Amino acid sequence: MRRLLLRILRILVAVVVIAEALYLIAANAWLRSGRLDALVNSNPGKLMIHWGSAWTPWPGSIHMKDVTIRGRSAIIDWYAHVDSISASHRTWPLTRRIVSLRQVSASGIDYRQRRRLLPGSLEIPEADLPPMPSLPAQQGAATPPAAAGASGPPWTIAADRIDGIVTQLWFDQYRISSPMTVRTSMNLVVRGPLEFPEVRLRLERGDLLSGQEPIFEGLSLTYRSGYIPGILGVLLVIAGLGYLAYCLGPHLYPGVSLGLVMLTFLGDLAFMLWLLVRGWRIQEPAGA
Repeated sequence: MRRLLLRILRILVAVVVIAEALYLIAANAWLRSGRLDALVNSNPGKLMIHWGSAWTPWPGSIHMKDVTIRGRSAIIDWYAHVDSISASHRTWPLTRRIVSLRQVSASGIDYRQRRRLLPGSLEIPEADLPPMPSLPAQQGAATPPAAAGASGPPWTIAADRIDGIVTQLWFDQYRISSPMTVRTSMNLVVRGPLEFPEVRLRLERGDLLSGQEPIFEGLSLTYRSGYIPGILGVLLVIAGLGYLAYCLGPHLYPGVSLGLVMLTFLGDLAFMLWLLVRGWRIQEPAGA
């Protein structure tokens, strides 16, 4: 009886080893074959995902390096580069065209987003906007989903939890270039919306810029310049922070109403009135 049990155990171990070996060969060959790339990038005019290398040690685990994601909607273009990603995932949802990720750890995240400026809209200097590679131009007129001959629903990538180390966040001309940690969940529909239902961001040290110019340094110089009363400098600092919160709020905290933040424009109004009454009397300092 003991010999029989040992024999069965050896057979089971051999089956597991062979199955793991077959999985390593088949799954990693598929990841390197380009078929997954072609499957995910079926509509490169709206979404492209590329990676330098990818491998899986066992079912439910995948590791990727040098990942680039580029997307477009009706109003924004966005781009993300991630140095490395490790993720655990559920296998069975793949049969329903869903990549269901349990937990994702990412490092070296560089995220950039810019509005698609329309003719006649407020122009922002190109040098202040985040640079990003262009998407291929879409060929021909858009085809309705029913007429496109799609074989099923679009692929969906859903992540229960993402823990990442961010090196840069760039929204239009506003840029945070500092080490940050982020925790969020995600839902991405290929050829559809990208959602981050809840984002927790921890900034270790703050370098806040508008284009290439540090915002906080510019505002502190306004306060120390001596050209204007100190109280006006403080009000301008508050106004600048208010405008910044109003612009970045919809991206970082989409569920929070920031209408009252616009009251900080009173600092700009006070500065304008001061310029009309006293500003014309400002003398250039000696040696300037």
